Amino acid sequence: MDMFKHETFTDCVIEIGDEKINAHRSVLAQNSKVFYKMLEQEGMIEAQNGEIKVVDCSFECFRAMIEYFYSGEIDKIILKNSVIELFGIAHKYEVINLMEICERFMISNIDATNFNVLCNCIELYSPPKLEEVFKNIIRILKERLKKEKINQKF
Repeated sequence: MDMFKHETFTDCVIEIGDEKINAHRSVLAQNSKVFYKMLEQEGMIEAQNGEIKVVDCSFECFRAMIEYFYSGEIDKIILKNSVIELFGIAHKYEVINLMEICERFMISNIDATNFNVLCNCIELYSPPKLEEVFKNIIRILKERLKKEKINQKF
């Protein structure tokens, strides 16, 4: 993490809007299949000049993912407040471990206030464990509704 904080020997810049993150290509490639492909191919602009432009996420979430690459830990506040966006970024860049962390967090925090948002997440990204939990929830709710209908008839 010190190399990240002090920007020691960084060799690429990630631009998100007006903000920049200095990073190491080797760390990006080690943690993300997408970064690996992007940085290994000589024909890719990112591989040639070390500049990566990101346009579809917040600076805070992307920085949290990069910090995760260096430390193996995710910012708990970002996880709590932006888990869907963070999962989407991890999905896009194929950061499997971070996707699993986000998915476990979503599963452990399912409630009536976020049920629809998590359904949308399932529709967009198909996280397997979350999808399985939702299938079980829906199955249980259907069974309860059937029992209520039966009880109302008597």
